[in-house]
Amino acid sequence: MYILPMHRIAEETGIIHGVNPGHRIRLKGSSDVVRLADSINTAADRFEELHRSVESALRESRTRIEEEKNILSVVLAELPEGVVICTAEGQIHSL
Repeated sequence: MYILPMHRIAEETGIIHGVNPGHRIRLKGSSDVVRLADSINTAADRFEELHRSVESALRESRTRIEEEKNILSVVLAELPEGVVICTAEGQIHSL
């Protein structure tokens, strides 16, 4: 009642963590084993929610950066004179 479910819980927790954050543990066993699986599933819910939140923030940031790059491109294209840019590494670029 304890050993076989524990092996399965370990395997399925690895699936949640490494492959599929939406996977949940479904098994029968003693009340302690079921309670442990429920606790892992609750943690997996929070992990999945955090994962989605981070992905959403990254998408928003990428969109904002792309918009800013486009604005900068338009501004630079409209300048009547050339522009010299120095990177943080000390490389000089002219536009």
